[in-house]
Amino acid sequence: MNNNLKILVEKIDFNKVLSVPIWGTLDDKSHFKKNTSLYLEVLRIIVRVVYKSIFTVPITKKLLHDDEICFYLRTYSRSDLDEHSEKFEQSCDGTTTCIIEKRKMTLDFKTIFLCFIVLWRTKKKWYSELKSAEVSLCSVEGLKLFFTLFDSLSDFLKIMPDMVRHSKLVSFQEMVPVENIACQFANAIGIPTFALQHALGAYSETGSYESRYSRVHYVASVSSKILAWGEYTKKTFERFTDSEVFLIGKPVLPKIDGFAEGVTFIFEADDQINDKLLGLADGVRQLGIEVSYWFRPGHKLVRNGVVRDGPLRRVIIGWRSSLLVELGYMGGNVFVIPDSVFCENLPSELVVDNAGKIYKECLSLESYPNDVWKGFIECTGEESIEKYKFILHQYH
Repeated sequence: MNNNLKILVEKIDFNKVLSVPIWGTLDDKSHFKKNTSLYLEVLRIIVRVVYKSIFTVPITKKLLHDDEICFYLRTYSRSDLDEHSEKFEQSCDGTTTCIIEKRKMTLDFKTIFLCFIVLWRTKKKWYSELKSAEVSLCSVEGLKLFFTLFDSLSDFLKIMPDMVRHSKLVSFQEMVPVENIACQFANAIGIPTFALQHALGAYSETGSYESRYSRVHYVASVSSKILAWGEYTKKTFERFTDSEVFLIGKPVLPKIDGFAEGVTFIFEADDQINDKLLGLADGVRQLGIEVSYWFRPGHKLVRNGVVRDGPLRRVIIGWRSSLLVELGYMGGNVFVIPDSVFCENLPSELVVDNAGKIYKECLSLESYPNDVWKGFIECTGEESIEKYKFILHQYH
């Protein structure tokens, strides 16, 4: 076995790699039943993973400079992620960007063979993680987890020769398995690793799966340096890691055309929370106030494809989304319900629990403390990018 494979076998912490997939599986376990359609789904996953490994490779793109300085790794491509991430990707010469989801055709039988070697030699490690989560390898859940790991390892092996030529690694979502493996490997061979904050990551210790989920993003952290939006997230990372945490803000904020009169409710994926927000919204409407409903894309509350039902209004009420923080930073009068994890970081007057308070206090508030949201987002725009570049240039 060559030295790189030996490092993979000996140094990778599979608890970190599998944290996010296991959390997702545990949420879904109650929905899994042993029927033909689910096993067909697993079969499709196997075929897709094997096809990707043999016939495709992630595309890498180099920015200007002849020297290979920074390897920038991102798994997913989506319009909002692209806009945010590309500000960093295009900011430093000598950056090689690799987006795992963007691929080109090739023929590669070697990688799938190496995957089997690594997985066989580490079987006790990753199998113990499945066992700890009470997931059988022979179950639908277990097979999906195994091939998630296989897929991530295959992608990493494909990008590894390019990655190790660089002097630093930036990960856009270090909790995603392939990026997690890359960061752990880079740490093991002495390449400085930087994790970007890509979302707010607010969570509760108790409550529904949705309210607790984001905790796993911190549990899975492996990078030696964290680049956070603001103090709120910095403190959370410091509870879970020994990494250096730097504040760089968020370079991109939503584009808005101003605020209309009335109240906008920001809904989430948690059904219980949404029920509370719907109740508040109904109460506000009954008082004759204009209300907008902004739903989470893909959620069952969305009707006829309308995600944002109504304009953005001056008063904004929600639970814990990144959008609330962004709008508060940008001048919106943002309030949260008592279930929000933001409550302990906000003045009590920004917490609302009934339509009457919204009518009497929120709509008539003369001076709103927007500066409170700077604790969540340090800065934005070019200032954020300059902080990012300054921190990267300190390490070689």
